Amino acid sequence: MAVLDTGTGQRPRLVDYGWWPGQDIQRNIQTLGDQVRRSHLRKARTHFVLAPSEYACILLEEPRVEAGELQEALRWKLVDALPYPADEAVIDTFPTPLQDKRGGGSTMIQVVAARDSLISERARQVQEAGFRLETVDILEMALRNLAVRRDGRHDVHAVVHVGMDRSLIVVIRDRLLFLTRRLPLGYRQLDQPDLPVLDMTEASSPPTRVSEQRLWDEICRSLEYYERHVAGGGAEHALSLITGFPGDGALVQWMQQETRMRPMSLEDLLEIPPDTHIDPQAHAPLMIAVGGALRLED
Repeated sequence: MAVLDTGTGQRPRLVDYGWWPGQDIQRNIQTLGDQVRRSHLRKARTHFVLAPSEYACILLEEPRVEAGELQEALRWKLVDALPYPADEAVIDTFPTPLQDKRGGGSTMIQVVAARDSLISERARQVQEAGFRLETVDILEMALRNLAVRRDGRHDVHAVVHVGMDRSLIVVIRDRLLFLTRRLPLGYRQLDQPDLPVLDMTEASSPPTRVSEQRLWDEICRSLEYYERHVAGGGAEHALSLITGFPGDGALVQWMQQETRMRPMSLEDLLEIPPDTHIDPQAHAPLMIAVGGALRLED
């Protein structure tokens, strides 16, 4: 949870925050409710960000139907893509400038689908904690908000979020999501000891850890896809990393030494009171909460 004051100064100010480790959602909701009451946050407008495991984000060819028929046409296309009946899904869309070159330049659309019962349950839990739910958002959009707020010098931003078992890369250009891709490894794999890959051409170079190199290879593959499929895709872009787990210093150091990627910090985005101590393990989830709170009005 991140509580922001966006009406003071040039940067939003962090007013309060909360982070509760563990998978017991009901217990965390009760703890959140206690903090809501202590901090007098009852009925505060809230933007909730779903975990990536709670929804699917799928790139589809846009059906050639009337606007009023789009939802049902997309639902039909999702029948084989979801692990539950498509008629139980809540569907939303957002535009993407990508085109399917294999299909003769067909217009593509990003489709977000989540189980209706899950959305209802999350809404109930947020309201039970004492908040007034305003929007339900996704990780991709939270990362977009962070990128746009962080760096006004670049028109193109690529952001990588390292999750527990999977990571996510998004490419944003002119505030639009041009690319979103889930990567097949997360911090639990990166945190495991690996045998080094020895580079025999540079005897003085330090060995490269397998997982770090594999993550970077996946990032490069995604950026190459973007550059091939988007006009002007080779333009200079900012490249940011969001992480926060025990032992992540090795990953951050490797990325800074071997690549152009730079870690994104809360200090890049917010004014943080000097007496505020933030647990290092809370960094990544708090960044996502901040990204949700800094929702852009398109």
